[in-house]
Amino acid sequence: MSATDIRTVSYRAPPARPLRLSLRPPARGRRVVDGGWWPRSRDPSAELPSLITALNVSHGVVTQITLNVDAWSPTPRRLSIDGRAVRLDWADTIDPHLIIATCGHEDRLNLLVVPPRATMRCAAAALATATDTTSALRASEILLRVSIPLSSSTKSEPPSESVWEDDGGRVAQTGNPPTSPLGSAP
Repeated sequence: MSATDIRTVSYRAPPARPLRLSLRPPARGRRVVDGGWWPRSRDPSAELPSLITALNVSHGVVTQITLNVDAWSPTPRRLSIDGRAVRLDWADTIDPHLIIATCGHEDRLNLLVVPPRATMRCAAAALATATDTTSALRASEILLRVSIPLSSSTKSEPPSESVWEDDGGRVAQTGNPPTSPLGSAP
């Protein structure tokens, strides 16, 4: 059985590590990002139980989590935490730096996912920006603003954003990529 064949992973209680989570105060209407989370790895079976337990308390019972399939490994279909099943949906269209938690009565939380390899300084800045009530930045925009390089996959490290052309195409990797963080010539 491969890692992708895992259907359900069960937990009785989350690990006793501090949860690195920051949430915006409740508000009416939908927001681009409702807060941020800094997991220690990209293993959903190891990281999600603590998050789900915290969200169960603050936002109602978590029934579903949507994640980017290329950003996490393995990809179980369900987590069972303290006897309650949480469905995990996997999509390749969701921002790899975002998870969507459905809680309570269809309450939806969009959470920035700070890459585990981020420095403490950059992660703190990203979490602060994610909870800034005046910010309308998307998850990847927050990471770029606080100087955290984007990575869309845990399976292999993709080229940095600096190798993308202005029109969205990928620059051939045979030459030197532009040095500007936004991909334009210096």
